[in-house]
Amino acid sequence: MARATGLQITETAVRVVEIDGSVNKYRVVTSGEAAIVPGPDGTRDNEALTAAVRACFKSSKAGRERVILGLPAARTVIRELQLPFTDNAQLSKVIKFEFESHMPTGGIEDYVVAFHKISESGPRSRVMVVAVLKSMLKEVLEALARGGIEPAQVDLDAAALCAASTSTTETADEQSNDVLLDVDETTTTVVVTAAGRIRLVRSVRLGSETLVRVLAQDLGVDPAVAGEEARKVLAPAEPFGVATSVAAPANASHDELRAGIVVDRRNEFLRRLSSEVRRTITSVQLDGRITSVRLTGPACGAAELADELTASLGAPVSELVAFGAAENPVNGQTARNGVVALGLALKGVEYDPFQLDFRQEEFRFAHRFDRVRNPLVFCAVLILILLGFLSIWQWNRMAKLGSQIDQLASDGRRVFKDLVVDRAKDPKRMETMNFAKSDEAQALFTSIEALPPELQIARMLAALRPPMEHIEKSYGVHFDGEKATASPENTARSAVGRLDQFMAVLAASRERTGKLFIDRLEVGSSIIVWSMRVESPDAFSILKEGIIKLEGVKICEPGPIALKDGLNGYEGCRIEFESEN
Repeated sequence: MARATGLQITETAVRVVEIDGSVNKYRVVTSGEAAIVPGPDGTRDNEALTAAVRACFKSSKAGRERVILGLPAARTVIRELQLPFTDNAQLSKVIKFEFESHMPTGGIEDYVVAFHKISESGPRSRVMVVAVLKSMLKEVLEALARGGIEPAQVDLDAAALCAASTSTTETADEQSNDVLLDVDETTTTVVVTAAGRIRLVRSVRLGSETLVRVLAQDLGVDPAVAGEEARKVLAPAEPFGVATSVAAPANASHDELRAGIVVDRRNEFLRRLSSEVRRTITSVQLDGRITSVRLTGPACGAAELADELTASLGAPVSELVAFGAAENPVNGQTARNGVVALGLALKGVEYDPFQLDFRQEEFRFAHRFDRVRNPLVFCAVLILILLGFLSIWQWNRMAKLGSQIDQLASDGRRVFKDLVVDRAKDPKRMETMNFAKSDEAQALFTSIEALPPELQIARMLAALRPPMEHIEKSYGVHFDGEKATASPENTARSAVGRLDQFMAVLAASRERTGKLFIDRLEVGSSIIVWSMRVESPDAFSILKEGIIKLEGVKICEPGPIALKDGLNGYEGCRIEFESEN
């Protein structure tokens, strides 16, 4: 029977679940949890992580042969992209080029990138891309190595949460839209699934520690005491989802008033958490309503949270029961804390619906071959002999493929030069294609020519995306022959909309600015440039009060000012908006 250990690392704790069997039927061998103890300065460093890992494996006696690690979504970069490919091999080749413009800091080579295809529409795919900073991944793996742990795979905790949820369901309803919430101590992980497939992953910086800080301040007590109070009021009633708290009477004693404050702060925290979850979910476009909400995690038990979510999302709320296939089910708080670790362990017994793994490139898992050294040496000799016979055939084949690649690259350069470089020499087409200067396209083409032929085609495809996206957003031209269905958050605002907003600000400010004449006005989807003559010397400041209230304003600055026809003349005033995508 297959055996694997799931290892979840959060900002405050290490959790393990070891199972033996398969996804359909398994036995929970052991489970455990250890806190990551902060240092004197209150921070939790890698030494504290190593100590917690050692303590957790020692107390639980969990196996170390096949360990699957889960990284918190809060420490990753997650984006959703639409790409003009459906084949996974093609997606793998271009995913880094396409994702590079979405990186918050550093270059793409500083990250390990994995992806999961959400859906297909004709020749296009909607892909969830997850990037992990290499320096962070290296620190975590080194901390685990010092504790005697070498993970075979590294997954995302949100994917493991979803896997644990779907492992108990035989078939996914094509119409279902489910929300999974893992309410932990420092963060809440929100996963939205459509027909059993991940549609959205977000990490909200709210957890039980948020309530602990508020209680410590309001009650004037030590954080440890506040933590105990928070655990009491967030602990679930039995059965799950049954409220038990009551308000303090008007003539309450000191202890009753204290308890009332704790309950009030708990309820405020739960309302805020529910509001953040709703705001997060509204950022994704779903077909149909939310079908269900399932809760897990150390801080998910308060019945009032279920009530708040039911009222906010209009869907039934229940506890996520993930250990249904186990011969010896784990119940209570242990089960709520161990769902993500269970999902990771299921990945170790070959249940991996989302195929995310960050052990790539220099972090690829190196197996220990000591126990099978001799058989492997024998096999290696046979392989070398076989390679000797195949070398000539392979050489000829590679030479032929190299010639075909050279021809494809040559044809691609010719088409790219005709479609992009030559047309960009026309100033009107240059601006339409989103080039700042006419020689910018030529410089791009020169850099592509310097690449090896096998990289030129992928680089040309990547270079075509910005002009295509600019034309789509600015002029409504879609290159796949049909209008793509885009989410509202990905729809670029039209220049007409920007003009309407600008004119509304002018109208609202007219009484304060006095006479105002617009001499020149240029409006685009992301920029407005104008020149004006105006009576009031404070006219731009007055207009700016209304302009900065517009959604997405990034820059609002006046141009040079001088007297013109007896009025204050502004030349080249400018508004720039944030990109909508």
